[in-house]
Amino acid sequence: MKKTAAIFVAAALFVAVFAIAALSQAVPVPPPSVPTVSPCPTVTIAAPPGPVFAPQAISFTLTIAGGDPNVQKFLTWSVSGGSIFGGQGTTTIRVDTTDVDGPVTATVLITGYPAECYVSANGTVEVKTRPVPRKVDEYAEAKKAEDEEAHLDSASGELQNEPESKTYLIVYRSAKTKPGAIEPVLQRALTYLTTKRGIATDRIERMYGERRDPPAVEIWFVPPGAGQPKPTVTPPAPKPTPTPPTKKP
Repeated sequence: MKKTAAIFVAAALFVAVFAIAALSQAVPVPPPSVPTVSPCPTVTIAAPPGPVFAPQAISFTLTIAGGDPNVQKFLTWSVSGGSIFGGQGTTTIRVDTTDVDGPVTATVLITGYPAECYVSANGTVEVKTRPVPRKVDEYAEAKKAEDEEAHLDSASGELQNEPESKTYLIVYRSAKTKPGAIEPVLQRALTYLTTKRGIATDRIERMYGERRDPPAVEIWFVPPGAGQPKPTVTPPAPKPTPTPPTKKP
């Protein structure tokens, strides 16, 4: 009896193992998943951080990521200000900003992709009118130090209000100015602005103008983005008109 039961159990186990193996072979194994690639690309436009001072040219560059690489693309650019003078139809354009004062937005429309893809991007740069140097004050070279300081105060106040600005001291010597005589004047001004008013030395520039009588010092305020000032040119004195000879009666 025990022998018969053992044979029965062994047969049952064999049948069970065989059934499980057959069942596992019958269940289909799904194929590995393939990631879906979107036919539409992602586009961005790179532009300078700004502000840009007119008439400086601006470059806008398009970057395309993804999408069908075999698509024949057509790029059409437009700008809200200025004019495109190079690169239309390519990934980089150049924009002329002459007479522009305000933001310039470049927009690109890309066609050639499937109908469900609307591919467009834009970038904006702030454009400002280039600032110009401005003469703040002027004083005669021969004045006392106290008088010079009163004039320099007007420049130091503007420099403190605009941390990125500079000041230019333009010195005009006369024909009678002795060699080396002008340096103490500049040094007094430099010392006052740096030690008494806390202006950094790299924000103070010195220039020499033409000869002028009497000698003088001009103080110029130069905001960020402006070029250096030009010394004042004194127009030449008109030549005396010769007096015609008097006719004798």
